[in-house]
Amino acid sequence: MTNEDLAKYCQKSGDSMPHTANLIENEHGFASYYFSEDGESIILLSVYGDGRYWDSFFEDMARENGLKRVRFVTKRDPRLFARKYGYRVTGYHMEKEVK
Repeated sequence: MTNEDLAKYCQKSGDSMPHTANLIENEHGFASYYFSEDGESIILLSVYGDGRYWDSFFEDMARENGLKRVRFVTKRDPRLFARKYGYRVTGYHMEKEVK
């Protein structure tokens, strides 16, 4: 992961650093993931680079592991991912600060 890639990822995602669990790096960028505890999904933590490649990569990984779905959370507009890659919004992540 180059410093330029890291800076672009942080700028687009709003994260200060990508997650490093099961980090994969190649000529298409980088991605990290884990398998859900219920054994039904791959959870994408950080993805940067060629979105079409990573979408296909994780669909194949899910299929090979007998999983039903690929899931992720984004701070960006989810309609982009729904339209471009066929995802659907299944819920919302909410938070509040404790005082």
